[in-house]
Amino acid sequence: MINGTVYAPTAAVDLSMSQVSSQVVTRGVIARTIGLGIRPAAGYLRPVIGVPPEPVLFTTYPAVIAKPASVTAITGFTAPAPGAPVDVTDATIPGGGRASLTFGGYAKPGPATTGALDHVVLQVAHHEDGDVESVKMSVDFPGSTCTGTGTGTALNVPVRLGSSGPVTDQVDLAPCGLTEASQLAGLTVTYTVTAGSGGANEHLGGTRIDLLSGPLVKAAVSFDGHTSTVKQWTVLP
Repeated sequence: MINGTVYAPTAAVDLSMSQVSSQVVTRGVIARTIGLGIRPAAGYLRPVIGVPPEPVLFTTYPAVIAKPASVTAITGFTAPAPGAPVDVTDATIPGGGRASLTFGGYAKPGPATTGALDHVVLQVAHHEDGDVESVKMSVDFPGSTCTGTGTGTALNVPVRLGSSGPVTDQVDLAPCGLTEASQLAGLTVTYTVTAGSGGANEHLGGTRIDLLSGPLVKAAVSFDGHTSTVKQWTVLP
């Protein structure tokens, strides 16, 4: 339990818990994005995140998703079947070997993605078995700093061993220089797994890029115990 406020205005907060029987955060969360996967225990009816009694301003954004349409390079992975998702596949990697997969064909998505992006996150669902040395992703577009070549640095993805199914990890792409939706044209993402001496198996369950650009609505809400009152609701242009 956190007795107070989680203050991370430029970061992503992801809370996943089950059988919750008390408040997880007593005085709210301030973050760039918040993902909640909280399941309360039977009979627990109180809020899991407390909100101070003062009015709180909520801002909602349109959900925009960009997914790859094609595989532009493949080494060690099983080629996706015709008509199947291009980013769902497996690889068996020998000791000291490497498997990689490069995705492309990202269309410029809409709506509300013509201006600067407020939020751009690459999500990848995956899990590994065996002796895995590293899992990395490089994101290639003009000006990218996450290319893994030249002066760029590939992004490290947590190794997910022993999972019964894919685990979704999130990687913030704003530090890579991806700030405009137009940069998706020609963008490629390369997923690379390197095995240790014992060899490894890789299971890739899918990828996507989440983008947010400009708020849709704002609402000022005041809370009192179990009730809430909307004081102001504004639909933004």
